[in-house]
Amino acid sequence: MRRPQQTQRTFQESFRIWLEELSANGPVVLAVYVFLMVTAIILLVTFACGFYNWAFFENIMVEAHGMIFDLLVIGVFVGWLTGLGQRRVAIERYKEEIDDFLGWHNEEAMHRIVGNIKRLNREGVT
Repeated sequence: MRRPQQTQRTFQESFRIWLEELSANGPVVLAVYVFLMVTAIILLVTFACGFYNWAFFENIMVEAHGMIFDLLVIGVFVGWLTGLGQRRVAIERYKEEIDDFLGWHNEEAMHRIVGNIKRLNREGVT
């Protein structure tokens, strides 16, 4: 019996597949990996050239505090927009379900329509 021939992946193919899986399944982990890699490269180059002094570290701390404030403001804004988007999607889904059940003359359909109308009323839709 012949064994199927195993194909050997190159490093590039393996790395590409790993990146695709990581970006699809764990975008936050991918962002952390990229951050750590870029930070390491910048630190190595800067230390090798001797660019660090006390004023540089003071400026880094000022920028770090500004970044924390930016993340807070942007995070709240993105969270608010996400909530609005999810609310609109839910309202559209309830309306579509009502339309789907209107042609179905059954007691279960009636209960589902009433349930969706109650959900729409909770969302402020009359």
